[in-house]
Formats: sequence, C-alpha cells, structure tokens
Amino acid sequence: MSEKRRLVLAADMYGCPNRCRHCWLGHMPNRVMEEGSDEWLVELFKPFFEEIEFYSWLREPDFAPDYRNRWQRDQELSVNARPERFELASFWRLVRDDDYVRFLKETGVKCVQLTFFGLEATTDRYVGRPGAFRELLKATDILLDNGIAPRWQVFINEENRDEIVSLLKLAEERELRERTAAIGSTFRFFVHAGSCDGENARLYPIRIRKQDIPEELIPYYLNYEDNHPESELCQRWQDADSCFVPHNDGDIVLYVANNYDLFFNFTNMHPSWKIGNLKNDPIAELVRRIREEDIPALREARRITLGQLVRLYGDFQSQRAFEEDDYKMYLLNRHLETGQFRFVTLREVPARKEEAAAWFSEKWGVPSEAYLECMDSYLKGESEYGWYLGLQNERIVSGLGVIANDFHDRPDLTPNICAVYTEEDCRGKGLAGRLLSMAVEDLRSRGVSPVYLVSDHIGFYERYGWQFLCHVQGDGEDHLTRMYVHY
Repeated sequence: MSEKRRLVLAADMYGCPNRCRHCWLGHMPNRVMEEGSDEWLVELFKPFFEEIEFYSWLREPDFAPDYRNRWQRDQELSVNARPERFELASFWRLVRDDDYVRFLKETGVKCVQLTFFGLEATTDRYVGRPGAFRELLKATDILLDNGIAPRWQVFINEENRDEIVSLLKLAEERELRERTAAIGSTFRFFVHAGSCDGENARLYPIRIRKQDIPEELIPYYLNYEDNHPESELCQRWQDADSCFVPHNDGDIVLYVANNYDLFFNFTNMHPSWKIGNLKNDPIAELVRRIREEDIPALREARRITLGQLVRLYGDFQSQRAFEEDDYKMYLLNRHLETGQFRFVTLREVPARKEEAAAWFSEKWGVPSEAYLECMDSYLKGESEYGWYLGLQNERIVSGLGVIANDFHDRPDLTPNICAVYTEEDCRGKGLAGRLLSMAVEDLRSRGVSPVYLVSDHIGFYERYGWQFLCHVQGDGEDHLTRMYVHY
C-alpha cells in the first residue's frame, strides 16, 4: 500500500568540505557514493510512496563537481515532487567557481545563509578550515554583486559572545544592510546557540547562559523569549509524567548516510536512531519501521518520562539557555548515549560481590573486607542499604553504595550515599547521575527518604537535585565537610 505522505530523501552522496564544531548531524567521513546509487535509492522506495523528493546532498549543497547536472538529476529522479533550494548554498564553491553564483541565480535563489562563529580565528577553528572566515566575507560580496541577499547566521556560546558583538559591528561597517536594500532585499543577522546534539553537544560546557547574552545582541537573538535557563526547565519538568517522542506530522524526512544507514531527521546519527541499512535490511521491513516509527530510540522515548530524564541528566543549578524542545532532545540523547552501559543493583549480580568489593577498595583505599561486610548484609536482606554498579561490556566502570554513616559526627543524618566513583575514560556521560538517581528512587520505594551524602565537590551533586544542607566533621579530619541532602 502506497504512503500518502511525501517522502523526502536526502543522501550524503558527496560529503562536505567543512568539519563544523556545531554540526548537529555529527561528523562523518567523506565518501562519494557509488554511481547509480541515487536512482537505486529512489527505485527502492517507489513502490511504497506516491511522492518522493530527492536530494543528493545532506551536509553541503552543490558539493558535487558537476553541480548543474546534479541539481537537474535530483529534479528528474524526484517523483511527483520537486526539490527546493532552502536558501542554502556552498560558500566553499562560491569563492572558487565564478559560474556558481550564476547557477544560483538561474535556479531562482534570492537569499543565501552564511554561518559564522565569531571573528576570523574563531570562525576558522569552528568551521575546521583555515581561511573560512575570509571566504565567508568574500562570498557575501559575491552574492551582493549578483543581486542575491546574504543572511548571516551566528552561533553563540560563552567563548565567543563578545566576538559576536564585534561581528555585528563589522556587518555595519561593511554596510550590509544598505547594500542589501539597494538590491531590493533585506539583510538579516541572527544569533542563536543551536540545538545541543551531534557535535554541538560537545559544546554543552560552554553553552551560553541567558544572562550572559550581550545586550546589543538581544534584538538579533532567535526566539529570545523562548529560551530558558536549564535550571528553570528542570524545576518545571522534574515531576512530569509525559514523554518526549519526536514525530513526523507531515512529510517523512529521511537521511541516508554514505554507507546506506538510514535515519529520521530528528537529531544526530547515533546508532540508537538508526532505522536500518538499505543494503542489508529488507525494504519492506524498513518501510514498516518508518511508518510505525519503530526504532530503538523512539521505543525508549515512549518508555521513559520527561521527569525521569530531568532527574537523571538535568542540571538543576545550570543557567545554560535552551528552547524547550532542544532541551528535551538533549536529555533524551544523553539517556540514549548511556545505552552502552548497564546499571544494576548488587542483588541482580550477587556473584560479582568479591569483584565489586575489590573495585571499590582499589578506588578508595578502604579494605575490601569492609565493603564485603556491608554487601553481605544487603544480599542477605538484613539491610536495604544497597550497592549499585554501572557496567560497560560487563566491566565495572561506575559505582556507589549506601551505608548508615559515612564517617562523620552527625549519625542523625542517615542513610548516606558513599564511594561514588566513575572510571576516568567513562566520565562526562552521566553515569554517576544515573546511579545516584537509581539509589534515591530505590530507597524511596522502600520508604527511606531523605538521603544524605558528604562531599567537598561544589556544583556536581547540585546537578542531580541534591541540596547543600550543612557542614559536618569527618572522623579524623581537621576540616569540615559539606553535607548534601536529597528529598
């Protein structure tokens, strides 16, 4: 049965000259797909879709050497539909091929978006190519000289925010507004942080805080009023029982990687978002997954609530700015990226008791016998104070425990999380946060709440909903230690 909705099929047939640090798709190796793969792709889907809009590019438009014939071929291959230009073009080609701007004019392009990350050194570094900034300026002039309006998109973070003010002044010095008006159009300069997936997720530590957005840039900030501090979103959603499930309401948009892996266009090309492989999987089964949106990421999205995602991965102290759906996707992707890990209580893997005790002993310098005593009490059901492990390919990479008192002078503040540790090569993936939430929820289900922990770390536990309570005196220590509580 043919699908009534239009299929938009975008294939990474030629790659991209850039390696942008903000790319939400993620970095992929450049590889030219086999000759005839375009027609093969369309023919594969023809029995199932009445309308197919085909694009031979995914990351960089017109990167094919013979871009004129390539654009014509995309139109010929499309079924009951015509591909669009989307006000996108290759600035790499604009400065290297005098005929390219004429091609853009012929195809009816009125405006082209160019992406900056600050001034010269910063833009070059973020694009991943020396000379990119000067190419963008030259491309701007080429467009204007040929009656096409440039539009400057600028990605902001804590590192480049002041440079963007200077970039705005540069646009004014180059009289881009007046020059664009002279060709009967409008110059647009706009700023945003972008989504927080793909390569841009790596920039989370320097994501812009709303209070740090320079005042001069607020009139140019995309959806400024719809950007909220992360802490505000965490507070709002921490008890939400709804799920965040991306969905194609209209056209079905699919991305084809150059190895023929197939993805929805919702976010980056992480394995959990993969629909399948067009070379290896039966097309009828792939179409079923497409129609039913039946892939691992979406199955998990339907299972875990937004509140659970916030409690596991949200930073309740962060002022980083997000639009709502961007933050939901960030949380969901954080969760999916931990899918390579398995989180268990020691009761689920009792045979690993000695191994776990030795692992904690190695990390904290406490005799393994002390851990074994607590673990035995838990495994025998004499105590509900548990032990929790994060496993990667069955290797212990993260862990924590619960004891009555973590060696301090406030026995009334009990029980205590203890021995929190994550292997260095697995840090930054939310493992400790996942185990902390797991322990708190497990104890709460057994009627134990609140829970306490002692730590000299400031800013880490607050991310996961813990609050500073007071200072306590550690046994044998000459200084006070911070006590945290989770209600």
